[in-house]
This record gives sequence, structure tokens and C-alpha cells, in this order.
Amino acid sequence: MTTRVFRPRLRPLACALLSLFPAFTVWAQSTPPSEVETALPEVRVTDSGQNASASTGALGDRPVLDTPFAIDVVDQESIENRQAVTIGEVFKLDPSVIPLDDGYIGEASGIMIRGLQLDLLNGYKVDGLAIANWGSDLPLEHFQRVELLKGSGGFMYGFGSPGGIANFVLKRPTDEPLRSVTVGYMNDATLKGQIDLAGRVGEDNMFGYRINAVQEQGDTFVNDGGYIRRTSGIAALDWRITPDLVWQVDGLAQQRRVYAAYYGVVPYQAYGLPDNFLQFMGIDRVLTPVTQLPSPIKGNVRLAQPFTWHDTEFKMLGTSLNWAFADDWNARLAYRWAEQNRTNYDSALILLDNFGNYLDNQFAGPQRYPTQNVDAIVSGKFSTGFLRHDVAFGAAWQELEQIWTQTFSQTTLGFGNIYQAPVSFFNPGQVMPRDLQLQSRTQQTSIFASDTVNFTPEWSALLGMRYIDYRQNTYNFGNATYTANPWTPTVALMYKPLPPMTLYASYVQALEQGGSAPLGTANYGQSLPPITTKQYELGVKVEETWWSTSAAVFQLKKGLEAINSVGVFEQSGDETYTGVEWSGRVRPTREWSINAGLMYLHTENDSDDPLLNGKRAAGAPEFTALLYSEYAVPQVPGLFVNGGANFVSNRPLESSNLNSVPSYYTIDIGSRYVTRVGDTTTTLRFGISNLLNEAYWLPSWGFILVQGAPRTFRVSAQFDF
Repeated sequence: MTTRVFRPRLRPLACALLSLFPAFTVWAQSTPPSEVETALPEVRVTDSGQNASASTGALGDRPVLDTPFAIDVVDQESIENRQAVTIGEVFKLDPSVIPLDDGYIGEASGIMIRGLQLDLLNGYKVDGLAIANWGSDLPLEHFQRVELLKGSGGFMYGFGSPGGIANFVLKRPTDEPLRSVTVGYMNDATLKGQIDLAGRVGEDNMFGYRINAVQEQGDTFVNDGGYIRRTSGIAALDWRITPDLVWQVDGLAQQRRVYAAYYGVVPYQAYGLPDNFLQFMGIDRVLTPVTQLPSPIKGNVRLAQPFTWHDTEFKMLGTSLNWAFADDWNARLAYRWAEQNRTNYDSALILLDNFGNYLDNQFAGPQRYPTQNVDAIVSGKFSTGFLRHDVAFGAAWQELEQIWTQTFSQTTLGFGNIYQAPVSFFNPGQVMPRDLQLQSRTQQTSIFASDTVNFTPEWSALLGMRYIDYRQNTYNFGNATYTANPWTPTVALMYKPLPPMTLYASYVQALEQGGSAPLGTANYGQSLPPITTKQYELGVKVEETWWSTSAAVFQLKKGLEAINSVGVFEQSGDETYTGVEWSGRVRPTREWSINAGLMYLHTENDSDDPLLNGKRAAGAPEFTALLYSEYAVPQVPGLFVNGGANFVSNRPLESSNLNSVPSYYTIDIGSRYVTRVGDTTTTLRFGISNLLNEAYWLPSWGFILVQGAPRTFRVSAQFDF
């Protein structure tokens, strides 16, 4: 008996909202000037310029222009104007960032930075403190900005993948009262509502509050079964105990479930199935490795069954005490607890041959990832003779637990063909296993210190060091214990020939937590020991009023983790990433802004395994490019139009390079209209992503394919009272 899922039909309401969008625009323009005040906002496509500031872990808050690292900062306004729903869309104007997976089609959205997937256990931070984000999409609506440190962040953040660090900065209380309501629509019939309230109360406005809540629900663009239900909210409070001492408390919660989402399309040899698998299933033939991937399938075509789903629950509590105890000196003590609960009731589509035939293997099981962080840092400035010092020092403690069921419940739903989707199978009603057990506990305690020495107004050097006491206990595959006590240094030299320009050279050494064998491998769930990484980088940053640019040449070497010829996920040799990236922004006129970017990347595996040696790194493209432009229409004050394109070259699916994922491009267009109706500022936004409905695969984890999003319409109306 097939389980029927109750899903409210939202199309009528969505159509009503769409019909109001052009009508409201015409009404606003026809309202008498006495009732409507329209101002031409500043033309800004993104806030990734170096004039922004960023939280840089052990270095504290610093202007991006004054750091010897490649950093991108995207603020709340830019996220809203793009109507971004995934982290890949947040950093769409960064050529080093490539999207992975899609949270409306697959389990969750992700990104690759300089060819390396963002670490799901250590790569995501909230206000600088780590959270686990394994297969979940963080609610972008609750963050003031998102900061991306590209490359290794060993000294600044401790253990983590060298691809980069994504730091999500929570929205905080505002000095002026804030009252904002936003409603939005995305095809097929997904509606979203958001309310944002902030302000200060009490004597001398000593107490601040920020309340932000979001509800998203409806049919997704995945035809015949795609559906999402998401509820999230934050509360952020602060108390100005004195003008120099502030106590902050915050909490965040999200529940998100997506139907007809799937684990991915996986060649059978990468999933760990033996060659005689079909014979075991009663089919009289032996498999040969899949060496020809199916042509990309458009993102609105349902490959998963409508009764399958992927559910994530995210909870977080944090507090911090910030004290400006002297001129140019600050101290911060912070604690954050977070827990991600993830439940799979979805499928892996296992490719059986070169003709698109697959087996739908549904699995069910919960996982839990609790984390705790404590961070204490003191930063300040002083002089010794003609030398000026910008110092930071402190200590940190972090704990991460991975809790899973001993085995997933698995069942075969049936056989199908990618080119004949969608197909329907019987719902077996799998029973969810509940035998959750602690699989791994990782703790790291560290102390760190840095000194940015300014020799002259033009020349400065950064010297940083972090000592880490690392311990990882695994309670599967022999109860292994991994320990490490590394000193991870960072050294950099900076030269500013002009105030708006910085040239830099940097070296970073770090360790990253070993990976866990993914689902489908012969040693699924096994945690591997830490990996050493080294990174060299040369770069330049310029931030002028009418133009800005940044460029970097980098080389990173790290341990190679890959699936070998017998389906075991292991560490074997090294992989090297050498690349050049460039991005720039120019405003030819007050009304017109252009963003462009390029990245060239050469990767190579060095391994004793002949299947892997000399091959390209899994998932890494050789070339990416982007071009975006925005124009403020002078004839209609407050009206902006924009458009652009992204290109990603072909990529190997696996470290063995047995299969290659084709290159693809997407084109986006959009507009927004900002006006005032009485005392209410109203912003209407409209956008179409993937305008030409390009079909493409998004690879991840070195063997998984998920469809890229199809042509997607988005419209929203924001009212600021």
C-alpha cells in the first residue's frame, strides 16, 4: 500500500502573488509624488569588494584588503537581491566557487572551493565557531553576511579541509527599530514568508533583540512529486552592561524536509557492488564498469520516488561576552552548542551499465552530529620603537560527535532507465532503525597567537602559530584512536604601494580531519586519521571607488582520500592543486556595474595505486568563468535590471577519472524595483536562473551525480516599515 502524503496545493495563491507583482509596480509608479517617495539606491551587484571587513578566526575582525588571504564577503542585501536559496548562489560571482548538489533535488546544497569540497564537519562556522553541516542547507535568511576564506585556514580556525572556511554571521539587534516582512514564490509552487524584527529597549537602550522567522512550503520545480516544508527561526539578544561590555545570547532552529529528493546517481563500481551483483539478483549477466555517464537530465525531471524524503533538523545555542577593556584592546569569550539531526528515507540510483539502466536502492536511517565550541581571544595594538604591532592570542576547545545507526535499512525498489524517467515503484514502507550509537568523538584543544608587524606604512608581515592537541576516538572498525599534536604556522608578507592596493605572499600549514567512508563503500562509516596540508599563495587586491580587482596564484598539497579498485575508501598518496584566479568589478558609469571572474586549475594525484596515480582530482574543473552586469534604469528611479552567465568546464567524477562530467553553462536574468509608499520601503524582486533550461550534472564526493536546477522563476516582495 502506497503511503499518501498530504501536501496543500499552493498554486492558486502563488498565481495570485505573481499577478500582483506587475500590478503593484504600475500602481507604485502612478501614485502621486506626495504619497510615494522614490530614491535611487546605490548601484551594487555584490559586497565582495576588499573594503568589507571579515572575521578571520584567530586574527580577529580585519578589513579584507589588509589580510594576506583570498576572502569573499557577501552581505545580506546582496543575498536578498539574488534571492539566493543555496550557498552556491550566494557565491555565484566568485570564480573559485563551484556548486555541488542541490537541496531541492538532492539531499543538500554544497560548494567546492578551488576544486576542493567544503568540509561538512569543520568547514562551516557560525560567528567563527564550528558546526556540523552534513547534508543540510542552512537558512540564509538568518545571517547578516557570509564570509568565505579560500584556501587553508589551519592557523585561523584549527582543523579543517584546505578548500576553505564558510563563516555565517548571525543577524543581531539594530540600533534603529526594524520591521520587515517578505513574501516570495518559486516555481513550481513554493511559497515563502519571512518576518524580521529588531530594536532596542530599556534605559539608554541597553537591551537589544532580533527575531527572524521563515516558513517555506509547496511543490518544488521537480515535477510529479517534488515538495518542500521548511520552518526556521532565530532569536538574538544582547545586553550592553556598560558601553564597553556587551553580553550576547542567540538561538536558531530549523526543520526541513524535501520529498522526491535522492542521494544521487552512482556508477555501480563506485557504490561498492561486486561484479556478480546482478547474478546474485537473479539476472544472468556480469557487470562491466560504467565508463559512459548518461547524458544530463533536466532538473525538473523526477528521478526519485515521490514517497522518498530527506529530513534535517538543526538546533543551535550560543553566547558571548565582548569587552573593549582599553583603547585598541578587545577581549571575547564565546560558547556555541549545535546539533544536526538528519534522517534519510531516500534512494541511491545505482547505474548498472553504459546505457542508463539503474537499480533504485532506498535506504533509511537517522544520524546525529552534536558539536560544542569554546573560544577565547584577546586582540590589540601597540608599538615598540618604530614597529607597530597588531596582535591576537587566545585558546579554543571543540568537540564533535558522530552518532549513527549501526546499519542502514535498505531495500530495492526496482529497476529503471534514466532516459525513461519518471517511473513509479511500490512503496515498501521501510521501518526506520532506531539503534543510534556513538561512532566517533573528536576533541581538539588549541592555543594560538599572531603578530602583524608593520615596519613602514607600506610593508608588514604576519607571523601566526597554533598548537593543537587533537584526539579522535572511533567506535567502529576496531575502536581506533587517532592523536596529533601539531604546530600549524602561518607566515605572510604584505606590501601596499598605494593605500587601496595590497600585494601579498603567504604560507599556511594545517591538518584536516580524516574523512569518513561514504555510503556504498566497502568500509562505510570508517573514520580515517588526520591529513597534513600545505599551501603557498601570491596575490594582489585593489579597491578603488569605481573599480576593484583581486588575483591569486596558489598551490596546495594534501593527502589523497579516494575509493580504490576494490571499493574501499582509503588514504593513498597526495593530491596537488595549482591554480590562478582573478575577479574584478568596474562601474563605467554611475548606473552600470560589471563583474567578471576566471579560474584556471591544474590538479594531479600522486599515489601508489595505479588506478589513481597521475589522474586529476575528483570533481575539480580546469576552468571556470563568469560575467554579470547590473544597470540602474535612469528613466525609472529605483528600477534595476541585471543578467549574467557562469561556465564550468568538464570534471572527472572519480579520482580514477574513469568517468567525466560534461562542462555546462547557465544564464541568469533579473530585476528589482525599490520605492516608498508612505513610510514603507517596498522592494520587488524578480529573477530567472538557468534561463535556457540547461541540463547538467552536479558531481560531489568523488562518485555521486545530482541534476542541476532547471529554469527557475523567483519573485518576492519585501516591505520595510
